Amino acid sequence: WQDCLQPEDLGLPDRLPFGFEARPATASVSAADVEFSILERQALLEPPRCHLLIQEEATGFDLQWHYDSTLFTPALIERLCGQYQALLRSAVADASTPLSQLEIISAGERKQLIVDFNDSTADYPRGQCAHHWFEEYVRTTPDSTAVRQGDQVLTYAQLDARANQLAHQLQEMGVGPDVMVALCIDRSLDMVVSILGIMKAGGAYVPVDPTYPTDRIQFIIEDTSAPVLVTQSRLASQFSGGDAQLLCMDGDRETLDARPTTAPACAAGPGSLVYVIYTSGSTGKPKGVVITHEKLVISNNARMQAFGHCPEAFLLLSSVAFDSSVVGIFWSLCGGGSLLLMPEGLEKEIERIPAYIAEHGASHLLTLPSFYRHILEQCQPDQLLGMRAAIVAGEACPLKMVEHHRQLLPGVGLFSEYGATETTVFSSVYDCLEQTEPIAPLGDPIDNMQMYVLDEYLHPCPIGLPGEVHFGGPALAVEYLKRPELTAERFIPNPFRQGADERLYKSGDLARFTESGEMEFLGRLDNQVKIRGFRIELEEIEVALVKHAAVKEAAVLALADLGEEKRLVGYVFFETGQKASVAELRDFLLETLPDFMLPAVFVFLDDMPRTPNGKVDRKALPEPGSERPELESRFEAPASEVERGLAGIWADVLGIEKVGVNDNFFELGGDSILSIQVVSRAGQAGIKITPRQVFENQTIAELVAVADLDAAPAPEEEQGSVQGPARLTPVQHWYFDLNLPRPQYWNMPMLLELRGDVDAAHLQQALEALVSHHDALRSRFVQEGGEWKQRVERDQSGELLVREDLSDLAPEQQAEAFEALGVRHQAALDLEQGPILRAVLVKRGQAQPDRLLWIVHHLIIDGVSWRILLEDLEQALDQIERGEAVVLQFKTTSFQRWSECLAEYANTSELAEEARFWSHLAEADIAELPIDHPGGDNLESSARRVRTSLSQDLTRSLLSEVPRAYNTQINDVLLTALSRAFVNWMGGHSVLFTLEGHGRQEIPAQVDLSRTVGWFTSDYPVLLKSDSGEFDPGASLQATKQQLKAIPSQGFSYGLGRYLSEDEGLRHSLADLPVPAVGFNYLGQFDQLFGKDARFGYCDESVGPALGPDGKRIFVLEVYGRVSEGRLQFEFEYSESLHEPSTIEALADDFSDSLEQIIRHCLAIDTGELDTSEFSEFDWSASELSSIMDAISDSQDPEGGDA
Repeated sequence: WQDCLQPEDLGLPDRLPFGFEARPATASVSAADVEFSILERQALLEPPRCHLLIQEEATGFDLQWHYDSTLFTPALIERLCGQYQALLRSAVADASTPLSQLEIISAGERKQLIVDFNDSTADYPRGQCAHHWFEEYVRTTPDSTAVRQGDQVLTYAQLDARANQLAHQLQEMGVGPDVMVALCIDRSLDMVVSILGIMKAGGAYVPVDPTYPTDRIQFIIEDTSAPVLVTQSRLASQFSGGDAQLLCMDGDRETLDARPTTAPACAAGPGSLVYVIYTSGSTGKPKGVVITHEKLVISNNARMQAFGHCPEAFLLLSSVAFDSSVVGIFWSLCGGGSLLLMPEGLEKEIERIPAYIAEHGASHLLTLPSFYRHILEQCQPDQLLGMRAAIVAGEACPLKMVEHHRQLLPGVGLFSEYGATETTVFSSVYDCLEQTEPIAPLGDPIDNMQMYVLDEYLHPCPIGLPGEVHFGGPALAVEYLKRPELTAERFIPNPFRQGADERLYKSGDLARFTESGEMEFLGRLDNQVKIRGFRIELEEIEVALVKHAAVKEAAVLALADLGEEKRLVGYVFFETGQKASVAELRDFLLETLPDFMLPAVFVFLDDMPRTPNGKVDRKALPEPGSERPELESRFEAPASEVERGLAGIWADVLGIEKVGVNDNFFELGGDSILSIQVVSRAGQAGIKITPRQVFENQTIAELVAVADLDAAPAPEEEQGSVQGPARLTPVQHWYFDLNLPRPQYWNMPMLLELRGDVDAAHLQQALEALVSHHDALRSRFVQEGGEWKQRVERDQSGELLVREDLSDLAPEQQAEAFEALGVRHQAALDLEQGPILRAVLVKRGQAQPDRLLWIVHHLIIDGVSWRILLEDLEQALDQIERGEAVVLQFKTTSFQRWSECLAEYANTSELAEEARFWSHLAEADIAELPIDHPGGDNLESSARRVRTSLSQDLTRSLLSEVPRAYNTQINDVLLTALSRAFVNWMGGHSVLFTLEGHGRQEIPAQVDLSRTVGWFTSDYPVLLKSDSGEFDPGASLQATKQQLKAIPSQGFSYGLGRYLSEDEGLRHSLADLPVPAVGFNYLGQFDQLFGKDARFGYCDESVGPALGPDGKRIFVLEVYGRVSEGRLQFEFEYSESLHEPSTIEALADDFSDSLEQIIRHCLAIDTGELDTSEFSEFDWSASELSSIMDAISDSQDPEGGDA
């Protein structure tokens, strides 16, 4: 009763409104000739709500109900009384019955729910196949329009003749009763011909949407063992390798035209299969729902009886692969009406649909409520007034939309249908013109359909109590194809009806009967969540949200928070011109929902993402993340023009909505790579800052105080073309010292997806502009006298843009072909003659976006350079498309000048002193890396990778919250976890890594590298010590931070001393140091490379090896990571000649575990913990610092002042 009658439903306080009292029999009292007993005792403190009194009598028990008639009706009390009596009888009948098995509903209520509500038995045409009805109208109305698409028309006679020709051909190809025929074809007249032709041949059609992924299409064809695939020429190539015989409705036209136009002999009967439609499966593979002719006839006949008519012209809006198409096709063609097909793609242009309806006189349509709402919003009233009825299904039907329909189309019917593919499309129908509730009821069962609301023990749920909807009746699907276990789980014997064929289908839908006798949809059983122990139905929150006047649509998800706890996230799409704040929405929800059901986060959407059949695509809803994190600093909006400018730059680079002047750059998710972008964009705005200043002044308020606000762009003389010889930088020296067999094959490619059309000629022009502007892209490298030299040419030579066409290949063949062309083009670069970069525009066809493979040799590019080039490419294309000359942003210091400055700085005493820092490695005790296969060749061709990643929530915490705990940077955290994992694997207490820095370091010379393209990376060895005992995340993180902070100039000086110093002793001492076996590189946040409006998106697909496969690998293990799609992703690259995959997988898992421990530790402690690295001049240990801080804390005056 508590579940049936919630206090809020009765307008009561939050407590159970029932009282219960049991009184024992009272003894009689005699006095003289008078004998009496107490009949009734009452003590009323307040008016009764509902009170059950049980009085024991000599002959039994007397039950009395006392209730508030303003809250409870007599009928409700009578039903509760009947339920209580039924419960007592059930318990008395067998005292050993478990509580869950006791019967609670009375005989009268049981009859109402089981029998009366399902009094739907009716006769239907027996012994017929579905196409027999169509053939009847061929005989009686041969010249009537059967199907129309735009100006293309087939009469009943023409459609029948073409279907007969196809049927003859299919029978010759082996099609007969219960043979499944795959149908993959665009929405067209041929689609309808194909369906009828397959049925007339005796077969069952299996519709497959041409837009499905190839793997899904192939799975369906293979799962059905279809011997024939009916398709069209443009799609045929993707099926050429399969076992099914292909029949193209356009390409095989001559063959079909030669077949007889009379109907072939057909052995199919009512029990033969008519179609198999695939629906989503929980296993990740779709499941085929098997339907026979008899079931389709029963369903179609029930529709005709429910509506009392057949459509004159039914507009088919859905794909043939969805079961709603069955309604339009067979209700119209089996009733003498016409089927109206939309031109392909019109469903994406909703604004044109009303005109199409008016032009072609559509009388009926069926679609989702949300889609129909868009049609209503786009139409002129007179365009839809000629319709007879609109039918909505597939989603809850909201009253807002119904009221819009009533106002706009008062004479047009509106119906809501409910059902499932497993019930042959529909099971109940409701007349929405009578709707008064926020959501339409499910309606009454159609002919020969039963609907039950049952608990987990298959007991009928009392009125008001939620349960699972179970369907019964002869129209239930036969089975899930080749899924006997799932069939047995979802199709069960019907306990309420006798007969071996009587079954129930467990729908997974949650519903209840209301007091008015209607069945009310509540959601999905599998969409029920628990938040902090509270059981919550997400749909309940969604229904509450859409009741707000400003909310058009809403969805709610329960998303993991820090990988453990879940929080509710509300997604809101507002009515046009309306808005509501988060505070307003929360206050509104609190009027009807308890606080534990309030979303913790709201995301406001421009539109709801949808699946191919138009439903809300919950998997595509974005995770929240663009909000300003909750920082310790109170938000203070930027005030001055400079503050606003920097705040806008930070917001763009960091991908958040707003930034306050006291917000910490690194707490917001910044890192060293992103700081360079900030410096670059600030320079464009006339605000001169350096990366070091960003590190030392981490808020906008601090940064403005040190910025040069009168900065000019880079020197004018550097804006022209720079040419001539250029010194090799340290990293370039390192590269050529590798002495690779194919030095021209060592690339840093970028694979991009084109999000829209890009003209190839415009792309060629933009690339030419970039190469002309960025001098390093015109570099050449030649070997003279055994020594490599670098030169920047005036002009580009060689082909910049190459076009490849893979559109003739099936998608599954394209992946292999794409990798092959990637290898071919990557191996084609020429260091001496050029080109040293190449872009490959790959046409994929079949409605797939094109790809741009941009290959650049690593000698002239790094991660920061990619960011510059991608930004410039977007700008150049914009200017070209507007018909403007390409004018790119100012260049900064040329790579040529930078290399000269490095050579000068490498021979200063300051640099020599810094470079000697690494001398301690000569005597270091370094554990050897364990090898599974000693002596194996460590070649690039043997390279394999193991991937690991963090959740989006943990990544967000790592970037924005973890740095606050110990004033660390992300590399401190990553290397702490990595060194811990290696020490656990190797033993010992230290690991020697090679780390990569961005290399755009400040030196005494006045240079600005924020927009300079080239390879600037600085590699340097680092020996990290880590305890092998019990892991203390805080202490380990502080220790790593101290070790990294002790490295001078972030390792920049190592390469200068190793390769450019004229001090031969220094060069040799650095060259003789132990060589690290492990390389580490964190590449930063790739999500910031591609905005939502960018032309290009990043593709993480194989383009073949970026490095020559015959070259020796640099490291035994290489660990590199980045943030992409909101997740920290790491790859552990190893040689299969040296290590087993399981070894590296265990190492990667240990790294992930350690990293998660560090993140959770940092989130759990008070922020701003100090460590000894903050007081390096005092040489304090961690314990000494802790004692000092305790003493300071103890010395505080009780009144809050200093002692």
